[in-house]
Amino acid sequence: MATVINVFCNAGMSTSALVKKIQDHVASKGLDITINAFPFIELDSKAKEANFVLLGPQIGYEHKKVKAKLDPLGIPSGVIPMADYGRMNAENVLNFALGLKV
Repeated sequence: MATVINVFCNAGMSTSALVKKIQDHVASKGLDITINAFPFIELDSKAKEANFVLLGPQIGYEHKKVKAKLDPLGIPSGVIPMADYGRMNAENVLNFALGLKV
């Protein structure tokens, strides 16, 4: 079963380019990982489908609330580091996500 990483941002648009780069990186490495982008408004319904949840830096202020919701479910969450987000560094963002703990 694939590892699922769901990424949330304001409207799901700005993160789509980064998610595409991560998908390409995952495919090039032959990893069994699915990564999706969603608008933050869908967090409650989509986060429970994930093994890891990432927030875009522009909504990092929401992380405390997100963590309180997801930790009891055993779903680690984090805010994508601004430098990696800005540089669209797919490998660093993927490694960051996979290193998250509850």
